[in-house]
Amino acid sequence: MGAATQAAEAEYLAARFREYGRISRNVSAAGALLVLGLWVRDWVQNPAMVWQTLELRLLVAAGALVYAASFTFNARRGLVLASGYVSILVVGFAVLEIWTRLGAGYAASFPAFLFVYLLLPLVMLPFSLRENIVSLLIVPLVPNLQALAGMAPGFPLLAFNAMIWPAFGIALFAHREYDRLLRRLFESQRKLMELATRDELTGLGNRRYFMRRGEEAVRLATRHGRPLALLMIDLDNFKAVNDRHGHAAGDDLLEFLAVNLSVHTRATDTCARIGGEEFAIILPETAHGEALTTAERIREAVARTPVPTDQSAEPLAITVSIGVSALAPGQSLDGLLAQADRALYEAKGSGRNRVASVPSRQAA
Repeated sequence: MGAATQAAEAEYLAARFREYGRISRNVSAAGALLVLGLWVRDWVQNPAMVWQTLELRLLVAAGALVYAASFTFNARRGLVLASGYVSILVVGFAVLEIWTRLGAGYAASFPAFLFVYLLLPLVMLPFSLRENIVSLLIVPLVPNLQALAGMAPGFPLLAFNAMIWPAFGIALFAHREYDRLLRRLFESQRKLMELATRDELTGLGNRRYFMRRGEEAVRLATRHGRPLALLMIDLDNFKAVNDRHGHAAGDDLLEFLAVNLSVHTRATDTCARIGGEEFAIILPETAHGEALTTAERIREAVARTPVPTDQSAEPLAITVSIGVSALAPGQSLDGLLAQADRALYEAKGSGRNRVASVPSRQAA
C-alpha cells in the first residue's frame, strides 16, 4: 500500500470513527439497560437461582457501559476498539455461564448469540471490516472454548456450530456491505467538500477553504504563542491584460501564478485564490521578517518569468504586489487580513511590483 493510499485509508477510518461513534455509544448504553432487564427474565425462568446470575448480568452491563464511556470521554481509537473486543468477549462468556446456572437447558440460549450478531453492526459501526472480523469471531469461538474446557457440561456443541457459523457468514456479509456503503459515502462527501473548497481554475483552495484553515491556524498560533504571517498577493494590471488579450490570457496568468505560489510555499502553508486576481497565503511558524523574505522571493520569481499564452505572440511579462502582515497578540484572522490588505494597497499605490508591510492598528 503506497503512502497516498495509506493516508486516504487513515483519513477514512478517522472520519468513520468520528461520524459514527455517537451511534455506537448510544446502542451500547441501551444494550446495558437491556441486559439488566433480562435479569427479570432470569427471575421468571428460575426464581431459585436468579441471584446466581445477577453478578454476570452486571458484568455484561458494565462491559457495555465501559465501551460506551470510551466514546463519551474521547478515548483513543485503539483503546475504544480494544474495549469493544473485551465487551463482546464478556458477553460471549456470560451467556453460557448464565444458562449453566439457571439450569434451563442450553438450547434456549442460542437466540442470545444471534441477537449479538444483530447488534454488532451498530455497536462496531465506527470500525472497518478488517477490525470487525475479530469481534465476529469472538461470538462463536468463546462458547466452543468454554465447552471444550468443561465449563458448560452437556452443551450441544454440534447443534450450536451448525447454527452459529452460517450466522457468522451472514454477519460477515452484512459488515462487508456496511463497509462498502460507508466507503462510497465517505468518498462522495470528500469529493463534494473538495468541489466546495477548491478553485476550479487554479486548483488552489477558495476563499471558504482559506477562511476555515486560516481561523484554525490563528487559533493554534494564539494558543501556543507561536508566530504566524499572512501574504496578500495581487496581479498587477490584470484588467488591462484581459482587455487587450482576452479572458483566456488572463486565465493563463492566474494558473501560472498559482503554480508559482505552490512552488514557493511549504506543505504546512495555506495558499488560496480568494478573489478574481487576488491570492492569500497563511504562513504558520513564520515571523514578520521571514514573511517579507518569502514575499520578496515570490515577487522576484514572478517578475523574471514571462508567461507564454496562445492569446499573444510573445510571452506576457507580469508582476505582483504583495502585502504582508504578522499576527499580533489577540488579533483575529479578519484583523490579520485587513492589515495585509492595507499593506497591499500601499504596495499598489507606491508603483506596483512591490512588497509592503504596515503595523497592526489594534487587536481585532
